[in-house]
Amino acid sequence: MGMTIQQAFIEAIQAEKSAENLYRGLEQKFSSEPQVASFWNLFASEEANHLEWLQNLAARVSQSDLQKSVDTQTQDLFYQVRLFSWENALANIHDLV
Repeated sequence: MGMTIQQAFIEAIQAEKSAENLYRGLEQKFSSEPQVASFWNLFASEEANHLEWLQNLAARVSQSDLQKSVDTQTQDLFYQVRLFSWENALANIHDLV
């Protein structure tokens, strides 16, 4: 059996957490540049809002719908997202250029 809608929500929520972590890391990395840090803080806050929205949406979906399968294209997309490492991305960013 393929990925369920419930699993897709879990994956999407994790992706939002990863994005927020990346942006918070960039905010810290460039804290000596207040405008840059503020920019990354704004992006991180947006990801936190997405995370909350997804959690609220998932809570409103019926258990029977959560057990339905997602299409193959969506499943493949989540596979690709899982390959992204915010830690590696952050470690490879050293300056603003």
